[in-house]
Amino acid sequence: MGRRGFPRELNGHALSLSARISHIAETAEVLQRTAGIDEMVDVVRSRSGTHFDPELVDALLTDPAALFDGIDDDIVDEVLDLEPVERPALSDDELDYALAAMGDFCDLRCPYFAGHARGTVDLVSSAATLLQMSPEEARLARRAAFVHDIGRMGVPVSVWDKPGPLTATDRERMRMHVYYVERIFQRPEPLRRVGLLAATHHERMDGSGYHRGVGGHMISASARILAAADAYHAMTQPRPLRGAMTGGEAALEPHRAHLHQAGRVEPSGRCHARHAARTHGGPDAKRPLLSRGLAVGEGGLEPPHPFEY
Repeated sequence: MGRRGFPRELNGHALSLSARISHIAETAEVLQRTAGIDEMVDVVRSRSGTHFDPELVDALLTDPAALFDGIDDDIVDEVLDLEPVERPALSDDELDYALAAMGDFCDLRCPYFAGHARGTVDLVSSAATLLQMSPEEARLARRAAFVHDIGRMGVPVSVWDKPGPLTATDRERMRMHVYYVERIFQRPEPLRRVGLLAATHHERMDGSGYHRGVGGHMISASARILAAADAYHAMTQPRPLRGAMTGGEAALEPHRAHLHQAGRVEPSGRCHARHAARTHGGPDAKRPLLSRGLAVGEGGLEPPHPFEY
């Protein structure tokens, strides 16, 4: 309240009431869950007049325990019923636009990811055409491609930006992003289908992928195309541990790593994604390839494979 925030340097009642409530609610919920109500009360009180609206602090501290009754209950429908404005459902085109915006926003998480969502969508769209997928299947695949990495927002930037090999803990954090995308799009039903497909983009044909570890015919054709397109486009972008591959290098990488024999990327899906890349001209980055190591390093550190993320 007393300090000027970012980016518009607003403070006091220049902040909307909903924003002021959101600020205090976010902090209070996290502190109550991780440190308990007493610690939450102490921190919120100490920030009254600086970070938080004093009137809202007083209201919260009147009976703080009561605020958290039933906090773990599923109240999505109740919240929607309280929405003061009747909002019409999005049309198909409007939903496509919204999901595209979410994908673009997610790519801002780290400079290495810029354009990844749209690049993956382009590959998926061309592959869907080559496979003569139905319009409904193709649209679902495109939607999933736009938001397949939205779960990155739940993983610390320090993991994505790490210039060296990932520790076992880092790797587990990184792999959680596919679980998060499924959870984020759990509701409503049209988005649930998008989330379920998006969450398959790191599954592999031999069952070595994540987060469910399914393989073979349990992976749909759409999921195979999405996995291949994501892998190819990711390899043509730089990452902290390596430079960007050219389109030709990315196309050959699964063979170089013997993943064809291991069955990790379904051959037809990979070929369709590769053909789609040629159709679009394919990313052909000029930066040198710095590292493509697959070996486990010292101290249990394992460099992620080029298309791990």
